[in-house]
Amino acid sequence: PAGCQLTLEKSIDPLELDVDTSQVLGLLATELLLNSLKHGFKGRKTGIIRLELHGGAKNTMVVSDNGVGLPDNFDSLKSGRMGMNLAHALARQIRGEANFSNNPGGGTRVVVGFSLEPTLKSTPVGRNS
Repeated sequence: PAGCQLTLEKSIDPLELDVDTSQVLGLLATELLLNSLKHGFKGRKTGIIRLELHGGAKNTMVVSDNGVGLPDNFDSLKSGRMGMNLAHALARQIRGEANFSNNPGGGTRVVVGFSLEPTLKSTPVGRNS
């Protein structure tokens, strides 16, 4: 936002991803980062946005900020907001789930758990006889 000095922090583990999962994660990260930029820092002079990607037993992407946070009793599934609906839909495409919450120290945190299995299964194409 105009007049707000933002810092982007990142912590990204090396992961082997198929192209489809990579594209969906990229779209999802873009949507979540834009939501943070648009809504998280109104009236603030500084802020921090953090992007994390972690592999292992549970694969996660986390986008968090120290902005204004979500309203009390906020339910992202019932919000009716296009950006939140898009984030949930994209997470489902990679067999994942997006969880929106407030950071304990202030701001918003979105955790997306996802699978590393390819999102599209290819099937052999044969000729019709």
